[in-house]
Amino acid sequence: MSHILYTETSGSGQDIVLVSGMFGTPRYWELYLPYLHQAGFRTTTVDLLGFGRSPKPWNSDYSLDTHATALSQTILSLQLPGPAVIVGLSMSVPVILRMHQLTPDLAKRLVLLSPALYSDPATAKELSSKTGNLSGVFVRGPVAWFICNTVCRVPFVAKPIYLLMDDNTLPAGVIKDAVYHTWRSYSRSFKNCILQADGTKLTDDIGISTDIVTGEDDTSLDTQLLATMQSMHQSVTVHTLKGVHHPLYTDTDACLRIITGNKQYKS
Repeated sequence: MSHILYTETSGSGQDIVLVSGMFGTPRYWELYLPYLHQAGFRTTTVDLLGFGRSPKPWNSDYSLDTHATALSQTILSLQLPGPAVIVGLSMSVPVILRMHQLTPDLAKRLVLLSPALYSDPATAKELSSKTGNLSGVFVRGPVAWFICNTVCRVPFVAKPIYLLMDDNTLPAGVIKDAVYHTWRSYSRSFKNCILQADGTKLTDDIGISTDIVTGEDDTSLDTQLLATMQSMHQSVTVHTLKGVHHPLYTDTDACLRIITGNKQYKS
């Protein structure tokens, strides 16, 4: 069974779909939506299956294909006039790439921020724990289980704890929204979409313009895989900006210019 994900649409013009990463909600993008609107884009933010305000089905396997199908069906339900620019962050990157393999007509350009793409499970487990924010805490099972099953059931307790674990990159509101998931949606998504997703296969047939945006100090990335992608595909460009895992917040101007295709906007 496919699920329609939670979306918020605003502005007018060329369509751009912003897919939140793990623990993400529309709040992650909201500070920057006015700039995209000024550049002539209609924006639609999307919460991944099992996160934010999207459905959190208990019986879902939260596999990569399940996530990708939910995303494609959601974009189709928007009835956009044509292919959109699709922007993803961290865990939503493998979901977007798999969606593009299954339904290639939905995207005309991809922008992939801090991609959680890895060549093998061992590399994924080692590097994904170095994001420098909440995701690193959640890599280890007992801690993740305790937070999801105990703390996150009491949001007014969970939110200040999440703030203590952050590295001060993200606004407090973004961190507080990270409580909107379940143990099952987190653990299965992390296993299937990050640890066990084959980054090489996901990137072996990219046929459209793709910009990959990384932070120069982000040690959670499989830089060798990203370099291989760029060398094998003329359509792929890797941009290294200031910061760690959230270049949109640490090098905003450069990141927005990449997202908009270098269109002018008022900063």
